[in-house]
Amino acid sequence: MEKVQTIRTIAELASIPEGDLPSCLAALHRGIVEARRQHAVALCEGLIASEVAFEFSTFIWRPTGKREAFSALAAKLGPETPVGELPVRPSVRFVLHQKNVFCLEDLSAISENELLRGDGVGVKTVGRLRELLQSIGLDLLPNPDQRGREFDESRALRRLPDEARASSLKGLSDTNSISHLGLRGGTLRRALRAGFRIIGELRATSPRVLATRFGRSERREIYARLLETGIAFSETPSPTELWKNGLVARDELQFPDEPETPLADLQPWLGAAFKPLQKRGMKDLGALLAAADRNELASISGIGKSTADKLVELIETHRTV
Repeated sequence: MEKVQTIRTIAELASIPEGDLPSCLAALHRGIVEARRQHAVALCEGLIASEVAFEFSTFIWRPTGKREAFSALAAKLGPETPVGELPVRPSVRFVLHQKNVFCLEDLSAISENELLRGDGVGVKTVGRLRELLQSIGLDLLPNPDQRGREFDESRALRRLPDEARASSLKGLSDTNSISHLGLRGGTLRRALRAGFRIIGELRATSPRVLATRFGRSERREIYARLLETGIAFSETPSPTELWKNGLVARDELQFPDEPETPLADLQPWLGAAFKPLQKRGMKDLGALLAAADRNELASISGIGKSTADKLVELIETHRTV
């Protein structure tokens, strides 16, 4: 397995063994080129304000195995390098020739989507070809179709520095494309397939709808991004609703301290004890506290001593002093 090293300072760069320095510097060059490209895309698409400066603070270097071989190859590449000399399968070369791509400079004149439309050319191969282009300061054309541009925008936003990304998310309006949220490719793809095009459509939905249309990690990602915009949902859901639909974990919720808090809002903490307590007629936190003070919890049908002890411990932990 290849080692991965993140270079953050000049001192770390200077500590690289002399024999590995050329490949490390090549990785630095690729990192700068890619960061500049992503920053330019973000500016062009209006994902960040024009005054947001370009930032580049770290880059990743894989010093062994295939990365060394790639660095050695990249040092020999140029715009006129024939496709036949690239480290790709013969079937990929055939597809490239069909698209009138005979050298790396020709490759920089087509888009990622155009490549993916060819049989035998997958996402991994496109990534490899893009990496080869970037090693000589070139890149694929931006995707010409709307769907492709949306994925480009989302990818560009994800690669921005944290501060710039947070700034671009803050204050997004209902009419902004969901690609401006910087969602992962799989999440964005599912959202588009579900019919969501603009942020307002996501905000107008509910945690329950998100739970039926997205996996747990996807809906949590969407909720987190919406929160960063300043408005998650048009109608604010209760903490319990967020928890029941997998948008937040129990540890992220604050235990209520008002005696009038409905029992339903305590479900994240009550678990299986909720229904027996509800059946007993308890309506709020105050009634639960009173029952605990009278040592009545263990006598409630459906709640054993172990569960009662856990409830008492929960109450004592969160009881307002």
